[in-house]
Amino acid sequence: MKKIIVLLMCVMLGAGVLTACSGTETPYAAWADEETLTYSVTDASGAERGEMTVVTVRNPSDKTVGGTEYSSADGRTDITLTFDGVTEKVIVLMKKFTAVAYSSEKTLADGSKETVKGYYSGKYFYYSENGGAEQRLKVGSSSYLPGEFLYNFVRCYPMESTPASIKIADIKEKRVATLTTAVYGRTTLTVPYPDGSKEVSCYAIAIGLADSPQGKPIYAFYTPDSAEYNVSGLSISPSKKIPVKMIENDIIYTLTALNVM
Repeated sequence: MKKIIVLLMCVMLGAGVLTACSGTETPYAAWADEETLTYSVTDASGAERGEMTVVTVRNPSDKTVGGTEYSSADGRTDITLTFDGVTEKVIVLMKKFTAVAYSSEKTLADGSKETVKGYYSGKYFYYSENGGAEQRLKVGSSSYLPGEFLYNFVRCYPMESTPASIKIADIKEKRVATLTTAVYGRTTLTVPYPDGSKEVSCYAIAIGLADSPQGKPIYAFYTPDSAEYNVSGLSISPSKKIPVKMIENDIIYTLTALNVM
């Protein structure tokens, strides 16, 4: 499986954490009290490769990761990805835009598992892989977020001024890499709204490595930040700037269902 799996959102399964970006814009939540996004996963030929579901909840009742409760958390994202017979489940607990705790469990085709769980304290991310000894990675004093939160994080900024740079700390490579984002145009896509599909001119955002080797960027497509494209549920705030499609090399994630509570 690729190191960078798009999520929403989402993205960087098995990688590390995401730091605050450069720029003067302040991020703000772009989802309702509970939002569920479902994506088909295909390759460039159109062949089905799997499915991804992303559930983001404000003020979750379950604030537990790896058997530990983190009472300060006010948000939770659960990601379930199936890809070529492999299933990965990711949990991210957050406080505003700062990660609190993280876990990932990957079940391989032969039934074996690969796990990562960790938490953030001070300038460090403490984690263990496959039940091994606890390790730590120095991430500094900025507000770090897990890689799996990348596309949600980008949508929390104005589409016209996405973060100029984002730092990714990769726990496997023990390094911090710099990502860049840029708006490169608009593309009309079909969005499966709860009340019926609509054709929407979506913002196209390129996310690439600033460091060498750069490789191909990842492309993410979002609905505009406008009331007519938002989805309201029972909560006061609607879901907005919905991630409709992501392209990572020859793998394409396409939104097939959208539900907001």
